[in-house]
Amino acid sequence: MTSSTSLSYEVYSHTITLMDNLKRQCTCSKCNGKFVNIKTFRAHSKKIHNTHAEISDTHREQPEIVRESKELLKKTLILNQSLHEGTNRTVKDAIAEHLFIFSSNNGMSKTALSQYLYHEKCVLPQPNNLPSTYCEAVTIIQPYLMPIEKFKCCTNDCKIFPISSTILACPDCNESLVFSNNRNKKTFQYMPIVPRIVRWYGTRNLAKILYANKLNTTGRLSSYTDGNIFRQQMTDGVFKDQQQQNCVPLALFADGVNPNKNQTVQKSIWPLIITWITLPQEMRYILGPMMLAGIVPGYGRKEPKSLDPYINVLVDELLSNIECNLYDAYTDAPVNVKIALLQYLCDIPAFSKLLHCSGQAAIRACFFCKDTGVHSSSVNKVLHISNREFLPTDSPFRKDKTLFAKKTEEVAPKPQAYSREEEMEIRKEYDKKKNNNQKCKLQKETGFKGIHPLHRLPYFDRVHQMQPDGMHTLADVISNILDLITGKSDGPKVRQCEKDYNRFKETWPKRPSLSTTECERPSKQAKKSSVDTAVPEPTPKAPPLPAAPWLLTKQDVKLADNRAKSVKYP
Repeated sequence: MTSSTSLSYEVYSHTITLMDNLKRQCTCSKCNGKFVNIKTFRAHSKKIHNTHAEISDTHREQPEIVRESKELLKKTLILNQSLHEGTNRTVKDAIAEHLFIFSSNNGMSKTALSQYLYHEKCVLPQPNNLPSTYCEAVTIIQPYLMPIEKFKCCTNDCKIFPISSTILACPDCNESLVFSNNRNKKTFQYMPIVPRIVRWYGTRNLAKILYANKLNTTGRLSSYTDGNIFRQQMTDGVFKDQQQQNCVPLALFADGVNPNKNQTVQKSIWPLIITWITLPQEMRYILGPMMLAGIVPGYGRKEPKSLDPYINVLVDELLSNIECNLYDAYTDAPVNVKIALLQYLCDIPAFSKLLHCSGQAAIRACFFCKDTGVHSSSVNKVLHISNREFLPTDSPFRKDKTLFAKKTEEVAPKPQAYSREEEMEIRKEYDKKKNNNQKCKLQKETGFKGIHPLHRLPYFDRVHQMQPDGMHTLADVISNILDLITGKSDGPKVRQCEKDYNRFKETWPKRPSLSTTECERPSKQAKKSSVDTAVPEPTPKAPPLPAAPWLLTKQDVKLADNRAKSVKYP
């Protein structure tokens, strides 16, 4: 919170903008939105408040709005007062410092802050304007705090309702929303995105960053903004005919986490984090510019069943603010700004929950094409054996009939993605199915599970806007390959799978025989029973697995490790 921070309030069709101490935007019929000095602004505001006069030629303030404006002006005047006589430190500066310390220390309670404020008030010269309690400080600085919308939620995540709603049970599942003492079972707090964007443009030092040249024109791909997908949005997409500094492309992060390293709870919260894509890379993903839209709560020890009701709130805000007029402090003029959600950064399980797609272990697991996997009973996993379809049509590997799982020549073309129209038809058909068995069957065939809230955005394009899951690609796919070639995950199941596809006969496991194989004796019991029990028969030891062409020897692993250590990144 800085002294030049601006805050926008909607008053019917008018916007009262608080700027710095030099100028204020006056919305009376005489000034008609011009920026005037503080003395003129106060005189005109006093006249409007006292007489309930018209703010413009076509709109009239209602008494409730007038009261809110009076309270806003009163709090603003209090905040700009000196803390005590003989100092340039204002009440706003003092409260901002205390609340910053409070928010930066997780172990500090509201009671502790109240005691600290009371002690400082007693120490400062008397009289002074410092609030003596936490509640008093928050009440005074309320216009500068982030607005929060509160909702009460169905425990099954069917729907959410405003906290002031009189609804006591979910209309979909009839689950009660409150306990016996009328306390809400589950609540959700949403922090709107647009007011924070308004503040960013209204702060001169921050608005100046938006005019920096952040798009790479050297042809080197180092950020999402350097790619053709984003450039297409700037030329022919949602930001067509819009200057770069007046575009606000956003990205959404969503993932389940266990707070406080509590491993017994299954992803009990899901943060929804928004980032501003065109900010410089060095500040794009740090705590300040990243905007927390809300934390979706679980219930008990379980994660939320659905994210749809909570994403709907975000989508509603984006739809109502695709275009909005803001004050740009850098140019000292109003600007027309476009806001759009263009990128989704999640892992595969989060994508499945957010975009209603199948998970990573499904037959139709790929989010980007129509590739279909095959379930293997030997390793109990889905295998994608159509990998040769992605090779060029003249590749010699397509003609091989011995090395690959398919013992035939591969003639199928590269799998294509579903078009937006095809995907929407499948999702609508899923929602029309009468029972879960029919829905499951359609999901297994297509990989989709009905319509999700993000489809309401007119510029939504799932295939081009969702990013590949880099974390699981590195941590799972590559590590699985390394574990296989080093022998960590190689075993009888892997060899049996090769036998199922009639490959590498020399590696197939051999069934042990009792006559020739050494037997394992049963382990001793921890406690001897007084009752005589039958001694189990010894089980034969599994013979060592034959050598496989994909395995590395210990010397090969050491050589590979040394090569990996010598790799230097540019």
